[in-house]
Amino acid sequence: MQTYFCPQCKAEEKVVAAAEKSLNFDLESEHFELLLELMNVLMQHTHSWPFNSPSTDQEYPNYSQIISQPICFKDIVKRLQLRKYKLFSEFNADLNKVFENARTYHTKESGEFQCCDIVEKELVTFLTSFRQSIAAQNEEEEISESENSSA
Repeated sequence: MQTYFCPQCKAEEKVVAAAEKSLNFDLESEHFELLLELMNVLMQHTHSWPFNSPSTDQEYPNYSQIISQPICFKDIVKRLQLRKYKLFSEFNADLNKVFENARTYHTKESGEFQCCDIVEKELVTFLTSFRQSIAAQNEEEEISESENSSA
């Protein structure tokens, strides 16, 4: 028996599937260069100071007991430099983990939490543009390939 989805759920399912597809593309050399540039700009942002280097228990008491998967911008840069990411979604997951960790450890009133909101908004703007340009490139390549195969 087939599972029934109401029309609204079907629409939402398509949106989620499209969003996941837009994150799951292979990273190529030019992508790594762009993402490294992004990380360098991001790390120089006035409000990125809480995320640039690893957080320590000396700086933030019990951090290692509260945050089980610590990650910072320096870690992400190192992974980009070593080409550890195969898919954009892996890179994106690490970025999300940085902000998730900050929101888990810090209170809403803290400077770190507020920095998180500011930096994440700027990052989302850039990444949306980045994904759209990649999607457009992929679409152009698919059109070109289909034209070549039909010729």
